[in-house]
Amino acid sequence: MKINDQLTLSDIQENFNKTFPFLDIDFFKGSHKNHLLTVNHLPEKTRKIGDYRLDKNDKTITIDSDMSVKELSELFDEIYGLDAKVFRKSGKAWLETVLTEDWTLNEQNLQGKALTELYNDKF
Repeated sequence: MKINDQLTLSDIQENFNKTFPFLDIDFFKGSHKNHLLTVNHLPEKTRKIGDYRLDKNDKTITIDSDMSVKELSELFDEIYGLDAKVFRKSGKAWLETVLTEDWTLNEQNLQGKALTELYNDKF
């Protein structure tokens, strides 16, 4: 999945979820370390990601299944100044992947599938 400056944040979220159905990605403007975010820190989903570009040398992001969550987050931060957070489905809940950020997107997606199927089998 290639990210280009013409995609809106909601386009990226939709394409990401189609590629990784048990994962979700969300974007925050600036850092939300220590979980001190307010609603004002959330970027508009209808804006094009190119509007946030910091890096003027036209670097691009190609998201593939072997990329870790940490690598993906670092690229969005470096190029667009956005804090990209990946969430994994676990039953009916979405959990931030902060403790497993070194796992690949494929590993995260497979774990989300397994947890969701386990939950569905029990309930």
